[in-house]
Amino acid sequence: MSSPPVTLQHVAKKAGVSATTASHALRGSGVVKMSTREKVHAAAAELGYQLDLNASALARRSRSGSARYVKTACLGPGSKANVEMLESTCNTLKILGHNIEYHTVETSYEMRQEISRLYHAGVDGLLFYRTSHLAEDLTAREMLDHFYLVEIGQISAQLPIDRVRTDHFLSTFRLWKICHDRGFRRIGAALMSHRTRIIEDDTRLGGILAAQSSVASRAITKIPPFLGNFSDEKGLLRWLRKHRPDCVIGFHGGIRALIRDHGFDCAFINLHLTMEGPYASAGMSEQLDMIGEGAARLLDHGLRLQLRGFPAVAQDLVIPAVFHDHPSFSVAG
Repeated sequence: MSSPPVTLQHVAKKAGVSATTASHALRGSGVVKMSTREKVHAAAAELGYQLDLNASALARRSRSGSARYVKTACLGPGSKANVEMLESTCNTLKILGHNIEYHTVETSYEMRQEISRLYHAGVDGLLFYRTSHLAEDLTAREMLDHFYLVEIGQISAQLPIDRVRTDHFLSTFRLWKICHDRGFRRIGAALMSHRTRIIEDDTRLGGILAAQSSVASRAITKIPPFLGNFSDEKGLLRWLRKHRPDCVIGFHGGIRALIRDHGFDCAFINLHLTMEGPYASAGMSEQLDMIGEGAARLLDHGLRLQLRGFPAVAQDLVIPAVFHDHPSFSVAG
């Protein structure tokens, strides 16, 4: 059985640099120190690797001349947000010359089956919506070494995968500052937490704590954020009664209904914008089309560089959300 072909990532690993640096060194482009350039060339020579200067075109074409086959996989329900994000991804990849398959994958077992099928089909790239189960699934992780991987949207696991996501740290930081600038002085954050904590739970919390620390005024009451899970309504009510915030930054619109139904006199602003219906409120709107396009371009770029598997240093591209006001969010006083 023949050994697998040597890729740019193998050269980069041997030289102790990133794949992008290795590519620049071999092409003679970019700003690369001479010592690094020599180290990369030595690694390529030792491994017998030759850079194909036409790879940018060939990486997307099979022997028959058709576009390369790229798999887009989504773990979890096909919600409106997921569909909008992945539609943008697929449309961009088609423009860039890729063939796309998109499937909603509901369970860890289904994802593992899909990865196995794609592995045997010789697929080049995989895009995930959520990877929380893959951290423990060693069989799937071994197969993933043969793909270039990009994670999009909700980030669920501490795996070294290139990612494109919303900047939730900036979102909570900005919302707290907006509340402060409108005169609120007892600002509470009902951030909630997933049953199994994900990276975004920590980034949201970090944004609130950073915003609180940025204001030194004694007039501000720094209320500890509520971090109970989504089903802990009793805990949320206890938190509201204890701290009596004049404004609540909430994880979802249902918190506004709870505040209203239990007679709390406070404003509400939503981390995830709800535009219409009884939960309509001011809040942050994720730029799903930009996240999708960013993921597509990152995937295309990685395939051009012939990247595979888990990188030594993962890229984390964050897209800021946009604030939208609403009459329900009034000025304090």
